[in-house]
Amino acid sequence: IPDTIETIQPFCFNGCTALESVTIPKDAPLSKIDTCVFRNCESLKTFTVPSNVTEIGMSAFENCTTLKDIEFSKSVTTIYSNAFKNCDALEVVKLPENLTTMETSIFEGCDALHNVIFPPTIHIIPSYTFYNCDKLEEIVIPDTIIQIDAWAFRNCDSLKSVTILNPQTKFGENIFLE
Repeated sequence: IPDTIETIQPFCFNGCTALESVTIPKDAPLSKIDTCVFRNCESLKTFTVPSNVTEIGMSAFENCTTLKDIEFSKSVTTIYSNAFKNCDALEVVKLPENLTTMETSIFEGCDALHNVIFPPTIHIIPSYTFYNCDKLEEIVIPDTIIQIDAWAFRNCDSLKSVTILNPQTKFGENIFLE
């Protein structure tokens, strides 16, 4: 992809099941990984978010079942619903340091996810964020989190330890229900 790219249209690579890698130059003027751009790219293994990207669109990487590593740039402030839903090989996620907005179901069904690192800029864990993350064993909720919405960790069957550092955190219903 050229270093001058400013836009990748929604659904551009959707369903490219043999696509294994995509290289977007780090300093390309691209500001958003748009809706469903890489959805159903079942062979995509890693992705590095370019430095000017501020948004990861809805279902941008949904069903990228072999995506094992996503490297965020610090410029990402928003991740929309289902962005990484059913990325079965994703194991560790270090959310971007300037992330302020997460929508629902971002990591829903990420079967191999076992470690998540939250930045201090996040205050709400939305509904279904980690729903059906079977390998998630331990989670530390930083003191900057003031609310965990309904079903955020529902069906996380391996979850053995939850540490919530803010005693004022508000809880939605059935957060940990199996």
